[in-house]
Amino acid sequence: MKINLTRAGLPPSDNLIAEFASTVGHPLPGDYVDFLREENGGVTPCFVSIKGVQIQCFYSLREERSEGLFYEWVASRGFLPPEFLPIAFDITGEQVCLRLSDGTVFGMNEDTGEPVRMSASVGELLDTLREAFDPPTPGG
Repeated sequence: MKINLTRAGLPPSDNLIAEFASTVGHPLPGDYVDFLREENGGVTPCFVSIKGVQIQCFYSLREERSEGLFYEWVASRGFLPPEFLPIAFDITGEQVCLRLSDGTVFGMNEDTGEPVRMSASVGELLDTLREAFDPPTPGG
């Protein structure tokens, strides 16, 4: 089920997804691949605080290497743990990262730079966002 992010990218090809996984040296979690195929990044419709982190925009996977996930992966190599893949940024400009070893999603604390666990998986994170963006109606 989509979140309906604005300015989402076109769905990446299977070859592009495989190439990116090869670049980062690790298979991408299935729920993250599903997200890329359905939404491929974009701006959130509103800001929802999850463990104090408010995601503003998800990066997209594009053929163009000077932006999106390819760019963020390369640009982050000097300051993020090696297993952290930036997948989004929050309203303060801090990265939201996927830990490739187990699929856990982390935000980065603006004051300390330390990782803050947001969810056990991309799927869990997206479920939280979907519920916040489209809360159930009372009695429904």
